[in-house]
Amino acid sequence: MPPEPQECPSCTDQAGMGDDCKLLQAAYILAGLSMMLNIRLAYSSAPYALIRFRLPENLFSVFVRRMASALELWCLPSMLLGNIMDYGLKGYYQIKEYKSDFGNKFNLKTKEYGITTTAKDKGGRNIGEVEITFDTSILTPIDALTLPRLIKFGVIIGPSILAQWLNFLTYVILFFVYVAGGDQGHLTTFYWVIAISGVVFGINMVLVYAADWNYTPVYIVGENTFPIVTSAMHYISTLIFGNRRKYNSDFILVLIDIWVAIIISFIAAAVWTAAYGICLNTKKEEAVITFEKDGTGTGNVYAGITPTSGGLKPEELKTGINSITVTDNEGKAAATYTKDGEGTTNQGDPVTLKIKVGAEAADPLTFYKQKTPTPLTFYKHPQTPPKNGIILATNKDPNAAGSKNLYITPGTIDKVPFGHIFTETFDTSSVRPAIVSPTLMVIVGMGLVYAIYPGIAPGMIVPFYLIDKIEMVLLIATFFPPVIVALLNKGQFGDTTKPYSPKTEYQPHQFGKYDQGFGGWRIYKKHKEGSPPFTCDSDTAIHAWFWHFFDILIVLKISLAAIFIYSLHYRDSSISRSIINQPKMSTALSIIFYMCHEILLALGFAGVIGNNGGTYVVLPAQYIGALFMIFLAFYSEGYIIEYKSHDPAHWPTEGMTKWNAFCYWCKRASKITNHNLRSLFIESHIYLPGCPTHCYIVHI
Repeated sequence: MPPEPQECPSCTDQAGMGDDCKLLQAAYILAGLSMMLNIRLAYSSAPYALIRFRLPENLFSVFVRRMASALELWCLPSMLLGNIMDYGLKGYYQIKEYKSDFGNKFNLKTKEYGITTTAKDKGGRNIGEVEITFDTSILTPIDALTLPRLIKFGVIIGPSILAQWLNFLTYVILFFVYVAGGDQGHLTTFYWVIAISGVVFGINMVLVYAADWNYTPVYIVGENTFPIVTSAMHYISTLIFGNRRKYNSDFILVLIDIWVAIIISFIAAAVWTAAYGICLNTKKEEAVITFEKDGTGTGNVYAGITPTSGGLKPEELKTGINSITVTDNEGKAAATYTKDGEGTTNQGDPVTLKIKVGAEAADPLTFYKQKTPTPLTFYKHPQTPPKNGIILATNKDPNAAGSKNLYITPGTIDKVPFGHIFTETFDTSSVRPAIVSPTLMVIVGMGLVYAIYPGIAPGMIVPFYLIDKIEMVLLIATFFPPVIVALLNKGQFGDTTKPYSPKTEYQPHQFGKYDQGFGGWRIYKKHKEGSPPFTCDSDTAIHAWFWHFFDILIVLKISLAAIFIYSLHYRDSSISRSIINQPKMSTALSIIFYMCHEILLALGFAGVIGNNGGTYVVLPAQYIGALFMIFLAFYSEGYIIEYKSHDPAHWPTEGMTKWNAFCYWCKRASKITNHNLRSLFIESHIYLPGCPTHCYIVHI
């Protein structure tokens, strides 16, 4: 069990759908910011690390792929472990029959409460039941939500805090490894630290998603904030230390990148620990009951602090009102609502009842019509209840003479233990068929990127001196797609735009009338509260299908990958002549290719959630995308090695048909790829071809 947590200074309610805690937002942005640090070190710093380890420039593509492959391969088993932990926890919740609590932002509770509510007189005699036949989760004791949260803390949250600090530790180790070793450095150890950081990266990424998928768009903003932050630092560093005659520029620039990684990862780990390890408690608007009388003489109960004129006098109520006891389906007391103070004799002062959790001894409530000792039975009221509240009526016809209404709504503030932890089991909302589109965006966006970038494009089609310039452009440009998507999801461009965002908007429709859940990339009905309560009065259609137009980016990305490879093999073609060693065109296409990756991921993850895939689809889609990303990257490395081993003047596929040539390169690339994969586990070393002896980078 974690230590006694403190209250979050920025929350007004517990975690759940629509939550916007500033501390959690900062934690997820920083988690995304620090998550990609090792990938950026493997890719963006590669041109400088290449020179620091005294490697020839023509090995750039192979070097960057070898480093990145180590990182990517070793994240796979830890990602799988993270997925098992997440789905295992949800399965455990399912076995224990924990239920989502509507009144507590769909967090899980250990038991259904509010099945019956019995009213008794002071002598203990039953005088009738309060029939609550609709959702009564506002009556749920907060303690009923604590056990599922404690379990998630042990399975997901605690390990995620550990992973954040391990992420920081790997960069500290990388710093000492990088500066050691004299002129040639310790390339082997550097490689292994990058590989180990992949293990941390894999499980860290999954646990962040599993902690609370509501913050996924914010997390992706953090991922893509890192490039613009580091590009500014990189630009300043280059201005100061870029003079190679005066400074050891290549060594210093990577050193600065590592220090930036150390600082950012430390801050990210500290804020994540504060959000999920220290400030776990949140505030909560508790149920408050106030008694008032309307102008027609019917005794009504209103929510709010300021009573209306003409209310019943406290002396007419205080002697009869003691408590309301809510029981569970086994007849055990679940929550007790007791009177808070005696009030005053001033006309209009309300008598307030506050929640009291547990089975404390208290005289159950007997309701009176003023001083007449006539017990009343309350039924569901058909009118629209207050927000997050319920209304009970004294008889089934609320307009009958002498009827009374009881309004239970949020009022006073109290804490929710471990309220920062969002708990859920397997979602019951129907996954939208339109989820195919954003799922493919995630898989293609992740899966294809490192098969081409940066080894083939820009590495093999752009002059070497321009590669760093392309990195600088991308470090800035990649910031915008996820930020724009996150702002749309939060409705920052106006509340009317939020239902049209990639995530769409949750629709709490009446069961059986419309599909509940997020609207999805389709034409869906916007929920409008009907009368009686918990019914739908909706005729507003939201046309969110237009996001499918962005499917063209999937086709564009695949097409660009094919064009790049085609251009390398058919140098005499018009396509090749317009791309290869044409700085403007090759640079533009390389940037477009990578921006397709960023836009697809920003839209894809938000779209998967918006099509009710937050429980079942988002993590499997992420894992499948990672599988494609890693193994296509290995395949790309094998292809690059084979391609560079041939002289263009004596091309091995000359005279072959295009199909036979394609099969030849696939076969040769597969052979080298399989050899490299085996060598990671069973051979004594892996080497960079055409490199001096000191370039052997792994000794097992």
